Amino acid sequence: MARSQVRQSVLRIAAWLQGHGIRPGDRVGILSHNKAEWLMADFAILAIGSVTVPAYFTDPPEAVAHVFRDAGVSLILVEPGEQQQKLAGLDMPTLPLTGEGETLAAIAADAAWDGRLEAVEVSRDDLATLIYTSGTTGLPKGVMLTHGNILSDVAACIEAVSVWPDDVLLSFLPVSHAFERTVGHFLPMAAGGEIAYAESVNTLMRDIPEVRPTVMISVPRLYEKIYAGVQEKLHQGPAFKRFLFTQAQRLGAEQRRLRQQGRALRGGR
Repeated sequence: MARSQVRQSVLRIAAWLQGHGIRPGDRVGILSHNKAEWLMADFAILAIGSVTVPAYFTDPPEAVAHVFRDAGVSLILVEPGEQQQKLAGLDMPTLPLTGEGETLAAIAADAAWDGRLEAVEVSRDDLATLIYTSGTTGLPKGVMLTHGNILSDVAACIEAVSVWPDDVLLSFLPVSHAFERTVGHFLPMAAGGEIAYAESVNTLMRDIPEVRPTVMISVPRLYEKIYAGVQEKLHQGPAFKRFLFTQAQRLGAEQRRLRQQGRALRGGR
């Protein structure tokens, strides 16, 4: 999806939210796997000064219910099917992200919402999101993050990780978590890059060759598992494959170094 289409979709969803009574400071829940609709919903909520409350799609129904009740959400944007079933018994309005009838995807494609967004003044000190994280004891507690918190994190990430408009980032950790929300969600959008969504962590070895990401950011443990798996296959194969792999690593590191200097190897991205 082109950047202009994403922006237009976000503005339409934001106008729909306003039209259905969502105001600055109101909490709006999101329960879904990583996907484009998640991103558009989040930016639409933030655009009107409301507060995004994500729940983990891996959590059981009782944990999801606790998050949304404790946050006092006014609306839940939910992935149809298994995730929507977790909301059974919750007396809260919902909107499916995709499917038949009125859905977030349908609203994003509806030109009738163009030009209907009312301007809202949002400051860095305004609350942007509540992220629930498990403590050592008791029920999960909501962490309050302002727009300023998010912008500061993104600015620090851009200083540490060189991301460019022609980069493709593969998002695979849950975007409901603060880490992925920052580096796999806000960072590429701020840098003008492209986001591709893996089906799951378990499909990474299939998704990587298909997407061919230029940037992947994750927790160390996952890289250790991937590296161990690659090394095991290399040791089981012929010596020339190990040689080619070593050369590819060397060339990749050199290309990255040159890109960080504002140049690129001939024929590279």
